[in-house]
Amino acid sequence: MKPTSIKAKSVLITLLIASGAVAYSLLVFVPSQKALARLRYQLREKQRQIVDSDRLISAIAQTEVQLEAAKDFARQWKQKAPTESRLADVYRKFAELAEVAGVDVNGMRPQSGERLKTVSQYRVALDCSGPYASLFDFVHQMEESVVGLWIQQLEIDRPDPKLDLVRCKLQLIIFAEHLESSADNREKSG
Repeated sequence: MKPTSIKAKSVLITLLIASGAVAYSLLVFVPSQKALARLRYQLREKQRQIVDSDRLISAIAQTEVQLEAAKDFARQWKQKAPTESRLADVYRKFAELAEVAGVDVNGMRPQSGERLKTVSQYRVALDCSGPYASLFDFVHQMEESVVGLWIQQLEIDRPDPKLDLVRCKLQLIIFAEHLESSADNREKSG
């Protein structure tokens, strides 16, 4: 064989191998790398979505716990709240608490009620007097024993600094359940 033909064959083989490598790179390797890069990106996105959904699951669970607590509070309030027909009992309770605390009730003026969507609110002006500690105890006991009581305004005055007597004017709001919604709740629970 001629040395040039061996050289030509070896160059030809080298060119074929090189072109095969280039063809493999262009037709197989590069597209598969692009496909792998896309798959990696999609995998990262799915992992991020999973992490985000884990956070959402936790937030949803907390919200469900809060919702149940709110429902329990509403259920308990409806069981303990006064109804419109039982407001006289609430006023009587105020008088009893004042007597126990050693406070004189100088005036209790129930005012007109306002009907809201699910409850009614009744305003009461209450004037009383007694030692400061007794008044404090009286107001505290009212808040503790009457569900749906809101103290809108409280004024304390000491007419004579030499005496331990304090005058107190309260503007109260009592939230009462509507009679028909109260009856509906009893039917549902009974």
